[in-house]
Amino acid sequence: MQITNKVLMIEPSNFFSNPETLIDNKFQSQANDKKLNELVINEYKLLKQTLIKLGIDILDFKDLSENNSPDSIFPNNWFSTHFDETLIIYPLMSSIRRKERREDIINFLRLQYPLLIDLSHYEIRDIFLEGTGSLIFDRINKIVYSSLSKRSNKDLILKLASLLNYKPVIFSASDKAGNPIYHTNVIMSIGDKFALVCKDAITNIKEWEIVRDNISSSGKTLITITLEQVFDFCGNIIQLNTKNNIPLVALSTRSFNALNHQQKDLLSTFGNLVHVPIPNIETYGGGGVRCMIAELF
Repeated sequence: MQITNKVLMIEPSNFFSNPETLIDNKFQSQANDKKLNELVINEYKLLKQTLIKLGIDILDFKDLSENNSPDSIFPNNWFSTHFDETLIIYPLMSSIRRKERREDIINFLRLQYPLLIDLSHYEIRDIFLEGTGSLIFDRINKIVYSSLSKRSNKDLILKLASLLNYKPVIFSASDKAGNPIYHTNVIMSIGDKFALVCKDAITNIKEWEIVRDNISSSGKTLITITLEQVFDFCGNIIQLNTKNNIPLVALSTRSFNALNHQQKDLLSTFGNLVHVPIPNIETYGGGGVRCMIAELF
């Protein structure tokens, strides 16, 4: 099962530009708007309500204001769930973010996912792997794709792939200035029958061929996007399944507008394109719709 109709989302309470993630997140800008938190909460609620109306089951938590967690709206970075009842907890690069790993949420999830793989202790050694930001799971074919960065450690990718019995496909990805892409999920998305990826970000020809060949051998249709579209969060999309078994592809309005007609037509064959405006989350958080959604399998 590649897609699900159940997800977890976190309503923020203290959203602001995390100074620790600004260092390597080239998608993120510094914020000065005092009304930013209110604007972001409204964007969050719009996405949540839109998905609920379309038949997505959302487990909704409220951020704890005392944690002062600017990025709590992006829960996919600190945990992932798997259909063999496994819950994985991940090490985060930003020390500010580590309070997001709340015991109440973990304990709740463990009722359904009793098999725990906790990698968070790697933070002590400055080794990081940030969930489905770092890792793109092809769950059907048991392949995990990951681009290397400060937040995606190669040895830990290999260790986790071995634990899950997944084939690792590891590569380097960068922007036009040569900066490493901070998270794989801004340049790549895997659906049940498609794989969307920015070929231009993978400059090593042999690595690109390995990525392309694995996508091809898995029987998925390849959809490519440009680096310019990456910075409009066109790679940060997610395919979900409604309760009526009707797939959809969730993305931001900014992403939707940046895709060309051919890309939209092709992508829409795999699900209705559902978009909402989240400009403040994208600009000041440096993440998109996919980052706001943690899948529950």
